[in-house]
Amino acid sequence: MVTTGNARSASAGAASASRSGSTGADAQPLLAQARRVAQALALLGHPLPPAATADLDRLTAADGPAVAAVVRKHFDPLCVATVTVGKTGVTAVAPAGERHELVEQGWRQLLVKVVNPVGTTGRLRADSPAAAPRPRRRCARPVARAGGVHRPVAAARPERAGAGVHRPSGVQPGRRAAGRRPVVGKLVLRFWATFGQPGVGQVFWWTKERPQPWGEYQVQFNLRPNEPGEYEVPLDCDGELVGLRIDPGNDPGTAFDWITLSHAEDPAANTGTARVGFDVRPSVPVTFRVAEPDGSPTTAGFAIRDARNRVYPAQPKRLAPDLFFQPQVYRAAGETVRLPAGKYTVMCSRGSESVPETKELVVGDKPATLAYQVKRWTDPARRGWHSGDHHIHAAGCQHNEHPTEGVEPADMMRYVLGEDLKVGCYLTWGPRFDYQKRFFTGRPSDRSTPGHLLRYDVEVSGFGSHQAGHLNLLNRRSNSRPAAGPSTTGRRSG
Repeated sequence: MVTTGNARSASAGAASASRSGSTGADAQPLLAQARRVAQALALLGHPLPPAATADLDRLTAADGPAVAAVVRKHFDPLCVATVTVGKTGVTAVAPAGERHELVEQGWRQLLVKVVNPVGTTGRLRADSPAAAPRPRRRCARPVARAGGVHRPVAAARPERAGAGVHRPSGVQPGRRAAGRRPVVGKLVLRFWATFGQPGVGQVFWWTKERPQPWGEYQVQFNLRPNEPGEYEVPLDCDGELVGLRIDPGNDPGTAFDWITLSHAEDPAANTGTARVGFDVRPSVPVTFRVAEPDGSPTTAGFAIRDARNRVYPAQPKRLAPDLFFQPQVYRAAGETVRLPAGKYTVMCSRGSESVPETKELVVGDKPATLAYQVKRWTDPARRGWHSGDHHIHAAGCQHNEHPTEGVEPADMMRYVLGEDLKVGCYLTWGPRFDYQKRFFTGRPSDRSTPGHLLRYDVEVSGFGSHQAGHLNLLNRRSNSRPAAGPSTTGRRSG
């Protein structure tokens, strides 16, 4: 469990590192996991202090017990809770360390330490009344469920979309692996999937006693179209299970990420809870005064970091117009961000024609101001040459998919102005094509300004590329080809 949903990889690595460190396990896998956690935290804009990074860099597998000591020294202070796991599941949950701080209208990344001395396997689940959906997932509130350890009797990572037969690991029709608990009784099938259209899916299963699917061995579940997420399907199997099938219907947009099958344990038997308190720091607005060399107001990019090198606003929880996969945000003259009191370094720039500048910012308990005047090392537009980017995406790649299915023209224009692109061509392609195509007009967008042009065009990549190859189609009057046949020809580029 973490305070930001996108830190799942970091929490998983911390769980493994903490378990290994507490049992004196081999130094090499422990060190590798710790470094993965450090990389994940840096990606989230919450890097370890330089001293901690230097300690990890100096360690080798030959350092033995010293590895566990260093991991505990630097990661324990980041943990909000300690979860102890025994043979039957979670045996205890307790707050970890000192009280952590939160920020008014902001976010902090925290880890959960898992102590697992017996090496119990399974999926560790966490839930909180304060939990909220992540920005790239469906916008509905997640269904509350009990936490704990769910030990799978079968798991699969499908290589392609569509339904398929998945047999429990170690189980063959008519026989069971020695010493393995029979796969029988109340079970829970869990999977992460995306479905392209609404409808009803089905799960069929068969047993040792009835080796073929039949009507009473099936259950239905509702499909959530275009909403990647986790599904839980309960199964009541009165015989020893030997196989099952997930059937999403005739849905060409089906894609599975992972699938597990577990015994439906008593939720109270392997769970624990803890109440965690926080100290909340107030934040104040910081207003940007942004100007061109001639003093006219403009828009620029700002990468804001505090004394611990943490990025603001917190990257994992950003929504448009701020994007999570880059540290900088773009602000026009008069716009604001909220920051808690402290000292900050701000990297200021306005595209490749400007000279980047680092400024110091001190924020107290009252509203503050940051002034930045662009300095240019060149200005080609004054000589008739205009910079631009003809390959930009407003959806797909790493852009937000939910709830807005990509960013909108007003947000895109902010980036054109912030990077001082005289021409910005946003290419609508496969991901969220039906949503983004509404912004295509066949002419410069109404959001364009004098000196900065925005327009939408088309990239043929994935869909349609089997006919014409990978094409970037610029200056289009229509964003779809005529029904009679391909509308363009061009050199194949990918």
